[in-house]
Amino acid sequence: MEELEKKVRGVLCDRKIGVKLKGKVHRTVVTPAMMYGAETWAIKKTEEKTLDVAEMGMLRWICAGTGRVKIWNEVIRGATGASKLSDKIQESRLRWYGHIMRRDEQYIRKREIEMEVQRTRRIGRLKQRWMDCIKDDLRSKGLTSDEV
Repeated sequence: MEELEKKVRGVLCDRKIGVKLKGKVHRTVVTPAMMYGAETWAIKKTEEKTLDVAEMGMLRWICAGTGRVKIWNEVIRGATGASKLSDKIQESRLRWYGHIMRRDEQYIRKREIEMEVQRTRRIGRLKQRWMDCIKDDLRSKGLTSDEV
C-alpha cells in the first residue's frame, strides 16, 4: 500500500508529467478513495463543501504546484477533466437508490427505506437522514422516485 502511495505521489508531484495524465490519475485513484461508500452517506452541505474544497486543493496542487498562482476553478477542472465531487456523490447516491427501488419487495434494504418509524424526534434541528438527502437530490434534479 505504501509503495502505491509513493508511486501516485511521484506522478502527481512530477513537473515533467502532463496535466491530463495527472488528471487521469486523480480520477482513477484519488476520487474513488475520497468517495468510498458515498452512496450510503447522509452528508450535510458543509461536509459536501469541505470535500469539494479538499478536492479543489488537490487539483490546484496538481496543476499549479502552489496555492499562490491565481487560476479559476473552472480552468483547473477543464484542464484535468475532473467534475465536482459533490455532484459525483449525488449521482452515486441516486444510482444506489434506484438500484434498491428496482429490487423485489422482500429485499431488506427496500423494506427498511419504506418503513415509517412512529415516534417523535428531538426538539431542535433534526439530524439529516439518508432519505432526506435523497429527497433533496431528487428535488434538485427535478426527478420523481419512479424516474430514478
